Amino acid sequence: MKKISLALLTVLGIVACTPEQKKESAPALPQGTLLLDDQVTTVTWIKDNQGDKLMPRGLFATAPDSLMEELSLTGGVPSSISTFLMHTGGKWILFDTGLGADKGGQMMNGLSALGLTADSISEIYLTHFHGDHIGGMLKEGKATFPKAEVYACSHEYMAWLMEMPSEQAKFQREVMDAYRDRTHLFEWGDTLTHGIVAMYAPGHTPGHTVYRKENMLIIGDLMHGAALQLEHPEFSSNYDMDATEAARSRARVVEFAQKHQLLMAGMHLPEPAFITPDQYQADSTGYIVRVGQMAPDFTCTLDDGKQVRLSDLRGKVVMLQFTASWCGVCRKEMPFIESDIWQRHQSDDFYLIGIDRDEPLETVQKIRQATGVTYPLALDPGATIYCKYALRSSGITRNVLIDREGRIVKLTRLYNEEEFASLVKMIDQMTKK
Repeated sequence: MKKISLALLTVLGIVACTPEQKKESAPALPQGTLLLDDQVTTVTWIKDNQGDKLMPRGLFATAPDSLMEELSLTGGVPSSISTFLMHTGGKWILFDTGLGADKGGQMMNGLSALGLTADSISEIYLTHFHGDHIGGMLKEGKATFPKAEVYACSHEYMAWLMEMPSEQAKFQREVMDAYRDRTHLFEWGDTLTHGIVAMYAPGHTPGHTVYRKENMLIIGDLMHGAALQLEHPEFSSNYDMDATEAARSRARVVEFAQKHQLLMAGMHLPEPAFITPDQYQADSTGYIVRVGQMAPDFTCTLDDGKQVRLSDLRGKVVMLQFTASWCGVCRKEMPFIESDIWQRHQSDDFYLIGIDRDEPLETVQKIRQATGVTYPLALDPGATIYCKYALRSSGITRNVLIDREGRIVKLTRLYNEEEFASLVKMIDQMTKK
């Protein structure tokens, strides 16, 4: 591993406590923090973008319209701009640094909320040199992190600082120069500080790198739209400098993560930017629940302010319909749910809830008005209810039918006339109509 002038963007963070401290107490982890298998290293997600983040449908130019419609992604793909903080071996480590405060980046605010400052960061590991990953490394032209050692792939460094035209890599050269006396270059396959392993994952950029620590992979920009690319890694984003190589890297790393049941933390995964091993157990349509199991319980607030708890509905046949304003298939299906199911079956024996994924009350009310439905619609802030039933990264338009004992008896995905007819028939039978 070589030391050279270099500066970079990605921030990594893992937090550790000693075995003695762990025995004394087991404090609750902060929100967005995962404990790794060594039981002392933690990784905390730091959201860098403000508000919600959708990658535009056009970013995935090679993905066919039919697939994007099937996945309910024509209005955009859920994403984020994220960094990760690790504390291990008594060190705070950043993986990438986000956009930078001058471009609206919230990484430093995230550190402050954790009681940390720029001086707290000992090391920065960069996945690659794009501006939304190294932007936080400079403040008013000077190094933001005065004590941080920087680690970057030699192939990434050579591509941006030696091979690309200077006008194309002007900012990258400024960043690297600010950290020139504390930059360390590595090769893929090297084991770096704290047992962090650098993994081969080029394509998005020439030296794009995935990092492994214990049971976690920090995957950088391997995926810009997980709802599409997790199941269809062959479709690259327009940001990928070598789309073919990026697709190969994506397929290889995802397969590796699945085989070894590893967590994945990604800079553009949808909030909270983690993919957990249990999500690999989803079926081909994204469901993580199965027919025959008890329906996960939840409490929701309807658009009229009423609170409903699923388990309080035992004794009734219950149907959950997951929807969103941006989902064209959902809007197509909702009038049929109203006429063929709700108007025929609303009674003391049947209850239907349309659960709107992570949208405000005003939007839910507009959906009701646009579709003309009268059945109950519920809010799902943060998609917490949705994620009890399906992968966060998976498409919407789902119906879950639950029997009187609270067991799931049918799961549907998208709107298919034949499948919808079978759903109606099952409700008829269960309500004896």
